[in-house]
Amino acid sequence: MRADQKANSFFFEDRPVGYFEDDQLPCSPGSYRYVPYRGPGHLQLQQALVSQGPQRCHYIAKNAKRYFTVVACPAHGLLELANFDVPDAF
Repeated sequence: MRADQKANSFFFEDRPVGYFEDDQLPCSPGSYRYVPYRGPGHLQLQQALVSQGPQRCHYIAKNAKRYFTVVACPAHGLLELANFDVPDAF
């Protein structure tokens, strides 16, 4: 895994899901492109979205977890995000 992929990784229940393609991590509601990892984290997030609706995920920024809600996955490699934590300083 490249350093930029690791830095932009996000997690569902502490399992890696994938990484955001943009240089900056998302911090406001909208649609974001991502590359899914092959593994249980991505699969479990997708299953939870279908069976239970929006799900909380997080990424690590400045050594702290920053939470957000995955509202939907309208297409492969695209997530609708909302409800971001407001960090003290980004």
